[in-house]
Amino acid sequence: MGLHYDENENLMEIIKELVEDGCACDQAVTLVVLERLRSRGRRPGVVKVAFASVKEKVAVLRTKSNLKSTENYRKFYIKTANSHTDRVMEENFKVLLRDMPNGKDYYVSGNGKLVRRGETEAELWPLQETEHGAAEELLPPQ
Repeated sequence: MGLHYDENENLMEIIKELVEDGCACDQAVTLVVLERLRSRGRRPGVVKVAFASVKEKVAVLRTKSNLKSTENYRKFYIKTANSHTDRVMEENFKVLLRDMPNGKDYYVSGNGKLVRRGETEAELWPLQETEHGAAEELLPPQ
């Protein structure tokens, strides 16, 4: 989040206010762990927040767009974080793609899937009619 650093800051209070007022989250949210990471450059370090449940995290992520319309929280951002293992795997995958012939024709989408540039997932896996007339999604071979 774009939260200014102060020596005597009370992160728990600041983040609770941000979630309740800025996001206007209607679900009661319990913050379990708060940590400010070290600064990288001129800006203060990012604040990592752990919620009591995935349900609470999803509720906050769904209402995070309300921050844009709130004057006090306009410059703040909230996003979900990948684990270290997920980040390393994604980076390794990108390196392999870069080194492959025609690797530049593909990219890793936001949900981690490999997609050919210019195609959507719907084009790659179209629906197929079954013998009963119902449409089934063609899934990639596993």
